[in-house]
Amino acid sequence: MQVDQEKCLGCKKCIPYCPVRAISVVEKKASIDQDLCLECGACIRSEVCSAEALYIQELHWPRTIRAAFSGTNYIGYDQVLEKMSMPRREFDVGKHWGGGRGTSEMKTNDVTDNFKHGEVGIGCEMGRPGVGFCFRDLEKVTMKLVENHVQLLPINPVTQLLNPKTGSIKDEFQGIRDERALSAIIEFKVGMDIAIGVLRVLQEVAKEIETVFSVDIINRCKDDKIPFKSMLDRAGIEVAVNGKTCVGLGRIPE
Repeated sequence: MQVDQEKCLGCKKCIPYCPVRAISVVEKKASIDQDLCLECGACIRSEVCSAEALYIQELHWPRTIRAAFSGTNYIGYDQVLEKMSMPRREFDVGKHWGGGRGTSEMKTNDVTDNFKHGEVGIGCEMGRPGVGFCFRDLEKVTMKLVENHVQLLPINPVTQLLNPKTGSIKDEFQGIRDERALSAIIEFKVGMDIAIGVLRVLQEVAKEIETVFSVDIINRCKDDKIPFKSMLDRAGIEVAVNGKTCVGLGRIPE
């Protein structure tokens, strides 16, 4: 994101909308710290800038990865994998952007049947809630998971960037290691018999990274109960039990 200094009124209204506090006032004009900015577009999509001074500059690889993993859909994962650039976008286009992250599988098990009885689906939402993350830290988590024999779900956008044997970022994507983004979801599933051990691995690797991540746990109900919940209780792991049903929105199994 950039600010057109000739248009900016210095009203400071855009500042609260930046999730990582990248916007400040310099010489009575809004200024965006390019190292901190995640290209999420939250400031421009707030439509709070009456002067329409905000715009997205032309983005080039590897900075385009920030936009793709920060909740905007003006650049897709296919563009990321092909390392495509993106032209400058003005206020009237940018304010209508929206988007999401990760995949739909964790919310649509009624269609995908991805998580079966006896399995636990786990999602690590890097940078959540709302502080952002560095891909270098994401790599630390995925490497530790693969080291402990966890297989990441192949359909996930994060997995496409990784060496499946090591969990490290592929050689062709090394440029992203120091890039930042708002959030990325690491997705995998394991058997209930080893799930607690995997959660312990996540607890340990969390001490080695400079951001936070939320952990999602998916377990199919049986006889109106959540089988894995009792195991979590015995392990002393507290969870907030929530239900989310997105009926019919998943991918139909082939």
